[in-house]
Amino acid sequence: MTDRPQKWEAKLAGHEWDLEKLPVHFPDPECRVTKRDDGEYVLTSHELESSRNHEEANSRAEQLVSRINGAMRLCDGEYRPVRCAHVVGYTESGRPVLTISVSDTVGLRVRLDLGDGSQAGGDPRVALLVRLAEKDHDLRKILGDLSDESIGWSRLYKVFERIEKCAGGDVAGLRWCARQKRRDFKYSANSPLTGDDARHAVLKGPKPKPPPMSLEQARSFVLGLARKLVDQVTCRVMPV
Repeated sequence: MTDRPQKWEAKLAGHEWDLEKLPVHFPDPECRVTKRDDGEYVLTSHELESSRNHEEANSRAEQLVSRINGAMRLCDGEYRPVRCAHVVGYTESGRPVLTISVSDTVGLRVRLDLGDGSQAGGDPRVALLVRLAEKDHDLRKILGDLSDESIGWSRLYKVFERIEKCAGGDVAGLRWCARQKRRDFKYSANSPLTGDDARHAVLKGPKPKPPPMSLEQARSFVLGLARKLVDQVTCRVMPV
């Protein structure tokens, strides 16, 4: 019998309204979120099971939670990202070994409960996206980057490029957005006037015009494109 952990679990932390959605969307053993009797939310997955040590398990858990957050944000506009609080490894004898990950944060939110039974069944696209992202580097990066609500210009532009790559073409040509919107986003992302996170420090030519998109507008624009991509990608796999 060895004292090396044979089983791994990631304990999740966040707002209850977001955590309570996860068991509905991730009920399968391949990637499962469970609410324990003590109120804890626990993530288990095949991906975590093959971890050889705490560092590897912690890294895999954080990456998986990042993909889960990205998929949830794309399929549920009210969802806010949760985090991996810590990872617990259990030895063959059942002894738990704990590693701490990230500190907690607190925020105030208000929800109107309409009693519509929205938790009765999860959106099947969410778990599907997480599974597809395991083998698709670009989709994995899109989900991971969009899990960050404070994403800046530089990473937004990379997400935009990956969306067009995954979609197979110009998003305006696909009629996912107006061509002028696409131009406005690209100009704003490249303009030094958007701040230190702009893709370029200097633009050649005449004095640059003010960027037509704010960072918040750009985030909304790219999220909208990513949701179009979700529709395209999941329609290829899911039965009609």
